[in-house]
Amino acid sequence: MHDYEKWISRITYKPGWEFFYVSNEWGHQLQIHATVSHSVTLTPTRFIFSRIIPSLFCHEAFLDWVKVILGEAELHELREFFRYDGELVDDPHKPESV
Repeated sequence: MHDYEKWISRITYKPGWEFFYVSNEWGHQLQIHATVSHSVTLTPTRFIFSRIIPSLFCHEAFLDWVKVILGEAELHELREFFRYDGELVDDPHKPESV
């Protein structure tokens, strides 16, 4: 078992959030499965996202990196729910103009 797998197995966060270690042709990955509320219907919605784990982590640096990844997820949720006069301020799903 790789250290990352052991470390990931010990992570907990909010209810409905699960953390998995994945190793494949792209390398070692942190995979997060989370249940969140849909921003329009408020029904529970499941999403999965993965990040490749940089190879130079000690335990402390790994935990700091996980906090950054969780911050990314929370920022995405903020962007989905934050409204002004009923309109999204910064829709994270809006196609970008080229």
